[in-house]
Amino acid sequence: AKKLFLNKGVYDGWTQKQLAPPFTREELKAAAHAAWKHGAKLASVTDEASLGKLLSSLDKILFDPSYEPMGVDKSPPKGKDLITASAANYYEGLTLKDVASYKETHPLNSKLVKRGGKIEERVYRAKGDGLYGAQLGKVVEALRQALPHAQDAQRKNLEALVEYLETGDHEAYRRHAIGWVKDTSTVDLILGFVEQYGDPRGVHGEYEAAVFAVDRGRSALMQKVAAEAGYFERRMPWLDAYKRTEFQPPVASAVLPLTLAGGAGPVTPVGINLPNDQDIRQLHGSKNFYLTSVEAAATAAHGKILAQHLLLPAHRAEYERCASSAYAASVALHEITGHGSGKVNPKLTGDPLAALREYGSTLEEARADLVALHASWDPKAFEIGLLPDQGCARAMATAYPARMLMRWRMVPTGDALHEDHMRAQALIVRYAAERGAVREQQVDGRWYLAVTDLDAWRKAVGELLAELMRIKAEGDHVKARELVEKHGAKLVPAWRDQVVARLKEAGVPPRH
Repeated sequence: AKKLFLNKGVYDGWTQKQLAPPFTREELKAAAHAAWKHGAKLASVTDEASLGKLLSSLDKILFDPSYEPMGVDKSPPKGKDLITASAANYYEGLTLKDVASYKETHPLNSKLVKRGGKIEERVYRAKGDGLYGAQLGKVVEALRQALPHAQDAQRKNLEALVEYLETGDHEAYRRHAIGWVKDTSTVDLILGFVEQYGDPRGVHGEYEAAVFAVDRGRSALMQKVAAEAGYFERRMPWLDAYKRTEFQPPVASAVLPLTLAGGAGPVTPVGINLPNDQDIRQLHGSKNFYLTSVEAAATAAHGKILAQHLLLPAHRAEYERCASSAYAASVALHEITGHGSGKVNPKLTGDPLAALREYGSTLEEARADLVALHASWDPKAFEIGLLPDQGCARAMATAYPARMLMRWRMVPTGDALHEDHMRAQALIVRYAAERGAVREQQVDGRWYLAVTDLDAWRKAVGELLAELMRIKAEGDHVKARELVEKHGAKLVPAWRDQVVARLKEAGVPPRH
């Protein structure tokens, strides 16, 4: 039950593999019958026959490992494609070839269904024949109750959000997003169909709902970074043609999450940058959140493990001195100067994520990480107090391969990576390793993956960052595929196995 709750279903959130239950179908049947006889309410069960029907409906998904084994499969086996190999339910009766030239009118809040040989776009909305209408109706009702308590600007944004959830109209969503990025209310929210990681094509969004209270005391640093967004943009290593010259100051806040649902929880990111629409970012700005309580919990859970078990002994003291500031800096730079940076080629029609399709989210996460790694060495980072000194920029660099390995331990078998953040980290580290910046080292008989040449590391970061910005700006799907398939689609089993064995020996749980 805990695994299903944390992963929001029967697929592991990192590996996308089906979770095998720790019991047999016979044990489940016996437990269900015993529970029902003692008064438990089990879905729509009213008698023995309906209980048997319920159990039968669960049989394949729980006990047949060959039935829809992957939630999202970014490396489909022979004879399958991204859609047919993935259990994600954004497509019904369709193949990747069927939708190759299809353009959704409701790209975030819909699913595609094949009916009578034609593609039908089923929209998530509260009114009419919308999917999940009853559930979205309750969301709309709650938002309407909130309207009298909102300030004028926020109320206008919420009204546009209500219209979007009721009608599914994408233009209503855009009005909400454009107003929302400028809103600085003390209590803020993210609500709607947002992140596209769960769609193998990278088009349809997962429902997400989060409410935050601004942490005024810790927002000053985020706001300093936001104020220097134009400066950091000018210092980026990509072509001037793809640098933004006009900025709407991004809203940046440290926040305390009050509730997190759907795509926002129960496992939640430390930093968030929205909206994902490139044209809204360029013309109207973006909004950035740094979830301070989540960061504190993550540092407490992972910091000492990473330092003691995965970093070279020579790098540990510096990392422990810098860990808190380096982590905060990486989040701020990733979200504000990473996702919020760059502009696209005017010849590119449509959003670059749509052009890059299944590789878009991976490249965007890698690009944002690279921006943070590149900007951490800039004198401005020390001037505004983002990092204490160059030693902490060095700690960000030396810790990066170790952070990747911390995630790789969650893929105990096989070598395929399907989750976009994992793919992004692999792309960066393996690219840097190919250029001699990251190497395997033995110290006192123990194995490490380390940044051994900082000059080569910084050069590799700059080269890859410039290329990823070009790919995004031009919607170069061919080069995106080449880079991800070469460096990001697979892990190195020998590296992973070293870390799994070491952390197991140290008593660190694989999902710590």
